[in-house]
Amino acid sequence: QGRWELDNLSPCFVDFGGGGVYAVSTYIRAGGVASCPDLPSGATPPPAPQPGTDWTTDRLTVDCEGRFNLCYTLRAGTVETASDTDCVVARVCTGDFWYGTRDATQELPPLPSWTGTDSSCARQFRDSGGYGEMSVLGLSVECDPVDDGSGGEQETDSPAGKENIRASQTRQLRDSATRATDLSQEISALEDLLEEASDDLTARDTEIDELQKNLRRATKDAAVEQEGKQRESDVLGRRFSTLYPNLEIDDRALNDIVALRDETMKLKCEEKLKRLNDEADNMAVRRKVGGLPPHLTIFEMGFAGKGRLYYCKGATRRFRILNVGAKNTQNAAIEYLRKL
Repeated sequence: QGRWELDNLSPCFVDFGGGGVYAVSTYIRAGGVASCPDLPSGATPPPAPQPGTDWTTDRLTVDCEGRFNLCYTLRAGTVETASDTDCVVARVCTGDFWYGTRDATQELPPLPSWTGTDSSCARQFRDSGGYGEMSVLGLSVECDPVDDGSGGEQETDSPAGKENIRASQTRQLRDSATRATDLSQEISALEDLLEEASDDLTARDTEIDELQKNLRRATKDAAVEQEGKQRESDVLGRRFSTLYPNLEIDDRALNDIVALRDETMKLKCEEKLKRLNDEADNMAVRRKVGGLPPHLTIFEMGFAGKGRLYYCKGATRRFRILNVGAKNTQNAAIEYLRKL
């Protein structure tokens, strides 16, 4: 007589839809709860057990020493109508071991995790229930064989030998499998969202990189353009200084002339400068600029209709050209003159 105790007898059922229903061993989480394995996203049948886990711990108490091999089989069906023809969901065994002290409880190696391959049997067990079957094969210390009389495994006759896996337990495991499937689908959806977000970030990073390149290019172009304008202003200053000995031309005025977009405006401006240099006494001054501090006496002269040229008496030459602009920049020009 003896008793084989198993701490976990629960199978897990995973429904792959069109791929079928498959059974796989549960494992014991912290707190002693039997749980289905955590399936990775996109898992395909048959499902793998939880990595690094066993199905159940177990122990044996027997009234004689001996060498034994115990097996536990899950079948679809009921104890009342049990038959050797009932399909097998899973079968696991301890392997040969020595039981050394009669009537003492001996811890056995854990029963390993398993995966069922019979989808139709797993579906039948899940939907209609099943039972567990214990069997033993061995030799006692008195050299008495423990078998079915013909060398095969002997099924135990105790009530624990065959036991129904209750419908409530099956429903609980089915719910666990469903939750595991739902969780797997949720993880897959989250991974898809993460991939989309990663793609968006990559696209945005690419866009930012492109904008930064464009900004650097534009900054470089602006610097080159500014450098070109400065060179043009320098060349223009040297030329005007040589051609028009009666005129002092401020850098501000030179830059203003370079900034005139219309070449005709530039030519008309230079024409007015030449006349101011050569025949100032015969030129008509548009007006004296008003609204300036008392110490400033500045005159305005027009060119090309919209152009404005502002000048005063020079310190080293007869006239000093202060500023050049147009009608739409008149207010800014006068504000500049007030600060002289």
